[in-house]
Amino acid sequence: MSVFVTTTLPYANSITGGHIGHVFELVLADTFCRVINEGGRGLVLFNTGLDENGGKIAQAAQEYYPELTHQEALNKFREKTHESWEKILDVYSIKPYRFYRTSDDNHKEFVLKIWDKLQKEGVIELRDYSGLYCQGCESFKTGQELKGGKCPDHPTTELQEISEPNYFLTPSGRDHFETLDIIPRNRIPEAKNIFENYEGISISRLHDPKSNLIQSPNPEHDIYVWFDALLNYIYFHRYYKEEDFVRYRDSWNKDVFTVQFCGQDNLRFQSIVFQEILAHLGYNTTQKLFVHGIIRDENGQKLSKTLGNYVDPIQIAKIYGSDAVRLYLLCGLPTYSTSKWNNEDLVNLYNAWIVDGFGNLARRVTVLFDKFDLQEELKSVPIGSVESMGYADERTEKLVSDNHEEVYKFIAEGKFNEAGKSIHALVTEGNRYFNDQQPWNKELSPEERKQILQNTLWIVVGALRGYKNFLPESFDLIDKEIREWGCVWNSKERIESVKWFVKLEK
Repeated sequence: MSVFVTTTLPYANSITGGHIGHVFELVLADTFCRVINEGGRGLVLFNTGLDENGGKIAQAAQEYYPELTHQEALNKFREKTHESWEKILDVYSIKPYRFYRTSDDNHKEFVLKIWDKLQKEGVIELRDYSGLYCQGCESFKTGQELKGGKCPDHPTTELQEISEPNYFLTPSGRDHFETLDIIPRNRIPEAKNIFENYEGISISRLHDPKSNLIQSPNPEHDIYVWFDALLNYIYFHRYYKEEDFVRYRDSWNKDVFTVQFCGQDNLRFQSIVFQEILAHLGYNTTQKLFVHGIIRDENGQKLSKTLGNYVDPIQIAKIYGSDAVRLYLLCGLPTYSTSKWNNEDLVNLYNAWIVDGFGNLARRVTVLFDKFDLQEELKSVPIGSVESMGYADERTEKLVSDNHEEVYKFIAEGKFNEAGKSIHALVTEGNRYFNDQQPWNKELSPEERKQILQNTLWIVVGALRGYKNFLPESFDLIDKEIREWGCVWNSKERIESVKWFVKLEK
């Protein structure tokens, strides 16, 4: 059994890359994949990428490069945007199995094949359609999606009343909620309400040579950007021939556990529209859909470059370090509800958990290994194993093993806050044990002291195993060095060169 995990594809209409909300989703998915992969429960395939088609992208490209032709500006804009996203992935140590781009020629070929397949099945039909269209979302809005007659995500954008013939994907008649597990549960009624009012979705627009959309087989219609982008999940493994399609569909249905991450503003397309596409193609539904919350500023306003409250993911990582930002996204913000970004909370969380918690315990125990000349015992800790193999006593071994299983369970259920708290609780128990046992006490026998220090270090290793999936930049490095050093953590050079040893300033 393989686990296929995908984020939504961010809409690539900014040459500077994504905002902190995009990074939020990427960090959630990346951490999920790291933990599930480490659990050895199956091959994990992590998919993310960029949605590079659509009118807003074409418009932004021409505004950015007015001296170039339409296509030249579009090509250059796409490449610069891709470079910005690659930088974000690198800074935050996000490592997808594949980075998908909807501008690829292969993607266009695939979309047209799916269109042809659905048309032959008779589930695509041409209708006259009227509706309110939001240019910011590049989608039609239903009355229940509006607030005060406005799009809640683009309240200053005037909705356009459009009447035109569109191709529609007709309803499949399948009840997706028998097999689709939506997290959190309070999103299920909302999704069911959307489904009950679902009458199909427009999947085309009248052809516009500057729209930056894939042209349908009917030259008068372009393929709607949302329909085009959603197909990337299926095309992740690629197919070209009918027999390849059947083989991959059978594999998806029998051997693949599918997991999607999306924001709550994307619920309609992920829980309904994509599931409808799957149904028409004979695919099983997604098994899990994690619907995370929206990040706003301290005043509750949506983060926006226009409003000046934009949190730049590269800049914030330069100030505090990418691992501190990752920790705040995973454990400092509520995963599934609207939250308010606060730099002071970020600093407090990192200082309390990583500097005063983990870092303090790691330093204290390694200092005593050095003081009592126990470097060989220090270096013999079986860091690569879940079991201590006698290094720690039975109680400590069970404590760490239980914590490892609890963190895995929490992450598999999408409970990122609880998983982080569980790791921190293990560190807190380590500090309590260390203080109670007082391994510095000269009245202890050498064997007693050695066992106390080894027990404490095994707790450090257990926390390291958990934290390195949350904070990979720092903890991957520590994971590597713990196998090699004597007491590097206690050296002046190490303390000065590694930021996680130093308290962050507010």
